[in-house]
Amino acid sequence: MAERKMTKRKRSNVVRYGGKNQFHVGFVVFGIILIYILGHTISYMLREKTSIYRVVSDEKTEVINTTGLALRDENVVKSKEAGYINYYVNGNSRVRRKEAVFSIDKTGKIYSKLTTDDQSDESGERITGILHQFQINRDDNFLSTYGLKESMKETVMTTSGKKIMASLKKSSDAKGSFSVSTASDSGIVVYGADGLENLTEDNITSDIFEKQNSYILKIATENDGKVEAGVPVYKLISDETWKIVVPVNETQIELLKDKGYVDVNVDNKGFNAKAKADITEINGSNYLVLTFYNYMVDYADKRFVNVYIVLRSVTGLKVPKSSVVERQVYEIPEEYYMNGGGNRTGGFTLRSTNKSGETVTSYVEADICYRDTKKKMVYVDVNEGFKSGDELMAANSQNTYTVSATKLMKGVYNINNGYPRFRHVEPDTDILTGDNSEYYLIPIDKGYNISEYDNIILNADKMDKE
Repeated sequence: MAERKMTKRKRSNVVRYGGKNQFHVGFVVFGIILIYILGHTISYMLREKTSIYRVVSDEKTEVINTTGLALRDENVVKSKEAGYINYYVNGNSRVRRKEAVFSIDKTGKIYSKLTTDDQSDESGERITGILHQFQINRDDNFLSTYGLKESMKETVMTTSGKKIMASLKKSSDAKGSFSVSTASDSGIVVYGADGLENLTEDNITSDIFEKQNSYILKIATENDGKVEAGVPVYKLISDETWKIVVPVNETQIELLKDKGYVDVNVDNKGFNAKAKADITEINGSNYLVLTFYNYMVDYADKRFVNVYIVLRSVTGLKVPKSSVVERQVYEIPEEYYMNGGGNRTGGFTLRSTNKSGETVTSYVEADICYRDTKKKMVYVDVNEGFKSGDELMAANSQNTYTVSATKLMKGVYNINNGYPRFRHVEPDTDILTGDNSEYYLIPIDKGYNISEYDNIILNADKMDKE
């Protein structure tokens, strides 16, 4: 009996596997793995993704494109008496000294009689030519239309004037009521005046340029050909040398400081005129004074002209500023670098001592981010397979070099091969891009192994944080 009781007691101490209060260890492991995966998934979803930018070429040009003020040696001629005026030469044309320029008919009877007696198709043909030229150069500007009107009126008057001069030699009615004015010197005749003929460099002020939108060259013949005594009827320009004064800023001054002459396109003509370039300060403002020695006749009746000057033009690679970062690189003499062959990356021979105290060498592949041919140095990312203090052997000698010198270098991450490779670039940070631009312009010779259509990392600063 005792043995049976003891046996029963022993059996009652056995705990069956899978009882109500027991949990499976597999659930714990599964839970840990699930939490790990969820944590990494959430972290990945919240992390800013690396974006790729494809490099394109671009051209940046620094120009002066503004309105300039034309200055010339202009002699204004006024009518000495009132009457009806007739011109004998075309505006913006050359006259000889003592050549007849205009006449005054005090009563108007002679002009009326002679033009009625003798009609000609000459002025009609010339007006047709003027209209044709206007249609070609039309810019829908009021001042251009106004100029067309005055050109047509001037053509009619000069054609009639020439006929009158020829007829006066046969007429006796002209005595006492008709006078002819001749040129005091040879030069260019411009019919009209604007009150700025006596303007010089010394008395230029910035507010003069504000008059350009309302500027009109006042023509004496506006009142049906009748003029009063003392009214300006034309001006004579005897000197071929003339100037254009242009306001400039500090950046433009910097680009102009070494330029003695510049090529200028004036009023969108199909050619450039070479001009002497001088920077000067006038009444507290900075100006570029352009001196021309020809082409004056083409702009003789212009006071305000459009000026277009190319100061500098650079072609390069357009790279986002966010792609450019600074990082530490090793500076190593190029004699220690061995170029790779075929698909093999170049690298260095590393000399070290093993545990047995023996000197051994090994080849370490390394991708250089820049080669300075002048200094004969190559630059390698600090993460490229070796560290400061490592000893390198030259390729064709027993010379050694201890890696130590580092420097900060700007560059981008090229990702053409699927993994980032640091490449040095020198952005053009001056006025061609400006502080407000989101891009740098990398001149062609300032980007090491970076070409158009390469893929680079857009948000490069994230690379250094990962």
